[in-house]
Amino acid sequence: MPARLAFSLKDLANHPIWPEMCAAKGMSSPGIYSSAAAMQAHRVRQESVAHNLANAQTPGFKRILVSERLFAEDLAQAQAGLPVAEPVLDLSQGHLRHTGRSLDFAIDGPGFFVVRAPDGPRYARAGNFQLDAEGHLVTTSGWRVQGGDGDLRIGTGPSDGLRIDGRDLLLLPGGGQIRIKLVDFAPGEIEPSGDGTFRARAGSNPLLSGAQVRQGALELGNSAPVEELIELIDIQRSFEAASRSIATILRVEERLTSELR
Repeated sequence: MPARLAFSLKDLANHPIWPEMCAAKGMSSPGIYSSAAAMQAHRVRQESVAHNLANAQTPGFKRILVSERLFAEDLAQAQAGLPVAEPVLDLSQGHLRHTGRSLDFAIDGPGFFVVRAPDGPRYARAGNFQLDAEGHLVTTSGWRVQGGDGDLRIGTGPSDGLRIDGRDLLLLPGGGQIRIKLVDFAPGEIEPSGDGTFRARAGSNPLLSGAQVRQGALELGNSAPVEELIELIDIQRSFEAASRSIATILRVEERLTSELR
């Protein structure tokens, strides 16, 4: 189970920084408002990076990117009273780690496993599956993995004889075969659901994926811990700089107000 993000993508996409907030706090200077908006952007960036860092070893995790370019756009939008831009989900391939376990599967290429959750289909990159009491392949949450004809049933016997033949065809221990269902999405059509899986956005159109399924392996999170730590240091410095800017402007305003009296 990945560490939960302290905010959702929907919250971020609809989190405006209104000019009236600064006015209510007596922050009339545009410089104060700009610095406050920058501090808010750095906070969002820090939470994203910390989330990425915490899930670097989580199977199937995909990191969230909040770029400097987006911050500049967010600031302009915030000053106009518009919602800030939404962070981007990075769907790049993570490192494949060999486990040797017959029920571990990794997708090599773009695509997602399809699983049946209580509220509808979910999509997963994590392939650390297990068998339920009825012999169905399930996620760690107990949700059944989907094959070409519905729930993917392996059988209740030992799974050691389970093999992958070709791209996504499972050869069952007792004979027979079944295909794992893999789908893919266009950029922006999928979002994290907060439980290690992904949810399709309204209007999305999942397509069959041609990716290769690797047995006995897991895809780790696509975060790079060293890079994330370096970015955290950069965020801290930027946040402190914005904070010092506000303090300086407040001192100047206080002095001017005192002199005018």
